[in-house]
Amino acid sequence: MSRTQSEKRAGKPEKKELPAILTESLVVM
Repeated sequence: MSRTQSEKRAGKPEKKELPAILTESLVVM
């Protein structure tokens, strides 16, 4: 899952991606 987040952040740092990454991070934690 870490790789997917890194690719998404480096691939398309859009505002819509930010909340998605934060949600995934919270789920992982």
